Parts: sequence; C-alpha cells; structure tokens
Amino acid sequence: MKNIVYFVVLVVFFFVIGCENPTEPNKPPTCIIKYPSSNVIIDNGDYIEIYVEAEDEDGEIDEVRFYINGIGVSSDSEFPYTYKWRFEPGEYVIKAVAIDNEGAKGIDSILVYVCLHTEYDGIPSGYYTDHFIDYFDDNKNGWPISNSDSVTSEIVNGAYKMDNKNDEYAYIFYLDCLQGINDSDNFEIEVKLGVSDKGLYEDYWFAFVWGLDTVNVRYNEALFYYEYNFIYTNNLLIFNYDGTNYNIWYDQEDLFSIMNDVGYYNMLTIRKFNNTYHFFLNEYYLGEHDYIPLYGDICGFVVGEHSCLYVDYIKIYKIKQPGRDLSKTLYKYSSNYSKFKTISKDMLK
Repeated sequence: MKNIVYFVVLVVFFFVIGCENPTEPNKPPTCIIKYPSSNVIIDNGDYIEIYVEAEDEDGEIDEVRFYINGIGVSSDSEFPYTYKWRFEPGEYVIKAVAIDNEGAKGIDSILVYVCLHTEYDGIPSGYYTDHFIDYFDDNKNGWPISNSDSVTSEIVNGAYKMDNKNDEYAYIFYLDCLQGINDSDNFEIEVKLGVSDKGLYEDYWFAFVWGLDTVNVRYNEALFYYEYNFIYTNNLLIFNYDGTNYNIWYDQEDLFSIMNDVGYYNMLTIRKFNNTYHFFLNEYYLGEHDYIPLYGDICGFVVGEHSCLYVDYIKIYKIKQPGRDLSKTLYKYSSNYSKFKTISKDMLK
C-alpha cells in the first residue's frame, strides 16, 4: 500500500513539473544591419565596416555570416558582429544571417550604392535624371542679355559671356534653375566657368551662386578670386550668407595644383546627398559641409569689377536613390554644343 502511495505521489509530482515547464520551440534570433542603412549612397573612403546587431532570447548566437550580392564573404562569432568591406563603385545587396546555438536563423538585407567621391567617378546615368541643362548653344532658357557702357552679357561661341567694365560694382546674372528641387531631393550641380585675362594685370573675381533668395538676399556662393602679384594667385571661397552672417564652408589660397589659371575653365561640382554637401573642383574632392535648406530656387553668376566671365555650361541633376525613380522636372536639353579650351583675351576681340 505504501508503495502505491509513493507511486501516485511521484506521478503527480512529475505531472505538475511537466505542466509548469512545458517544452517550448526554439525561437530564431533577431538580426538587424545597423550600418550602413538601406538605400544609401556610400561616398567616402575605400572601405566601410558593416555592423550587425543580433540577439537570441532563448539561447546564444553562434555566428553572424555576411554576404555581398549573394556571395559569402565573412563570418563573426563574437560581439560586436562586424565585417570590414572593401568596395568598388556599384550596386550591392548586403545580407547578414545570424545563427543561434540550435541552428535557427535570423536574416536581414539592404541595398546600397557605392560612389567614391574621393575619386570622382561621377553619378552613373542610371542614378540620376536631368533637371536643368544648358550648353548655351542659344538662349532658349532666357538668361539676362545686356549691352551698356558698364556691362555686357551675351551668348557667344557656345558660352554665356558676362563682361563687367565697371571700376567698383559687381553684377549678377541669374535664373530659377532650381525650380522643382526640394530639400528632400538629392541633386548635383555642375558648372564650367572661367575668367578671361584682359591683359590688364590686375585682380579678377567671379562667383557661382545657388539657392538664392532675391527678396531677403540670402544665398550660397562659390567665389573664385585671382590676385595678381607678378603672377596670379588662385583662391577659392565657398560660403553661405543667411541674410546677416557670412558662414565660411571652404577657404583656400594658392590652389595652383587644382584651380586653373586665368584664361582657362574650372569645373565646379556641388553634390547634395542626404544632409551633406560634397564639393569638387576639376574633379578633385575639396570637402563637405552640412546641408542647409535652400533659400530660393535661383542660380546665378556674379562678375566682379574689370572681370569678364565665360560659362561653358550648367547642368543640374536629380540623384535617384537605388530602387526609387524620380520623374523628370523642367527637363531642358541642348545638344551639339561647341566649347573652347581657353578664354584668353583674344576672344574679346
């Protein structure tokens, strides 16, 4: 009888224990690619470190495997889960697979586009749409044309020419080229411009202005300044004027190795992506600065006293994020343009 009692007690004990601790199925781990983010253009350096967060609430993470375009490239079994990826320009799917101690998997993947701005490969055609393009074959876009004793402006030889003959004042010639560009858009402005040597052996200066608000007088500006002291000193200043203060973004003197001399063109590139401006001169990377909202939709050219500015072209693109198409806005196209190598004083005749 006592044995029967013990048996019943044991059965009840194991039944209670079994009810209190039922066998639960293994839960798969979580896996999140924290860096880089999805649908991003990577444009700095020659590698990035992919960082993954992986957790397993009912076990342990054995390893995290990394894949680039479907090819396994690395694995990491210790936190933090990272992979130093050396890349080349192109489009990539990055996938991470976290595996727990029972073989369950958690997966995350992202799409990224790599553009090395330090090498200036430019934006491939599949990743932008034309917004405003003018090669100055004619004046169909309506740039200001003037003819007075102090200043003249005209379309000549496939260029927009602005000649300031004044001793004191600067002149600005502008158009609403950025109309249709919003602060949420990614865009690139490329302009090729240079000042002609009049043979006067004096200082010349000119500037490109974008995001101009003519009512409240606020703008962003890239200013080229040639100071003559037996030879020309090439200077470049990029700044923002908020209506009260001049905020310097880039200031460099003696840019002999990058900035072309008087009588030659310089190609200025302003690339806005996400919340950052990237600046290039003649395909050399200058630096970057935080993006601020555009004050207006106007782009223009400022011509200093005794300076004659030529603009070979202006091109504005909307940059598309991978997987997202942007419609063409104010698409203006000009083909069969002519351009000249120099803008020496002989062209003024």
